[in-house]
Amino acid sequence: MIYLDLILLAKIAGTALFVGLPFLLMPARRLIPLLQIEGCEAALPLIRLYGWAVIALLVGYSFGFSWVTGGVFPLGVVTMGLVSNAGATVLLVLTGAWRQALPMTVFLGAIALLLVFAMVQPEAVMRAL
Repeated sequence: MIYLDLILLAKIAGTALFVGLPFLLMPARRLIPLLQIEGCEAALPLIRLYGWAVIALLVGYSFGFSWVTGGVFPLGVVTMGLVSNAGATVLLVLTGAWRQALPMTVFLGAIALLLVFAMVQPEAVMRAL
């Protein structure tokens, strides 16, 4: 296992457990109060669709493992992760939503920073633990 594996594993596990799977599988009566969005009952199909899109993105992240196993830096996977995580962090900060989602904002921002480091220092994250 290498350092980049840990970054990808943290992203996949954290996002699947706290975003993708709950948005897809959590009963509406439990999910709606957690979201704290007025009238989100009407948007429930879109919320489920977002959960599915997140899971699809995580499948993309998982392809990074096969590249890494072959000794190749997965530039496309890292770039996808950077755009996704940095973009989400910026949106949370600019909209003020970070106040209600501080742990998620910190998690997404930390993953984005780790991916920036991976792009700048690919040889460092491709080393074995």
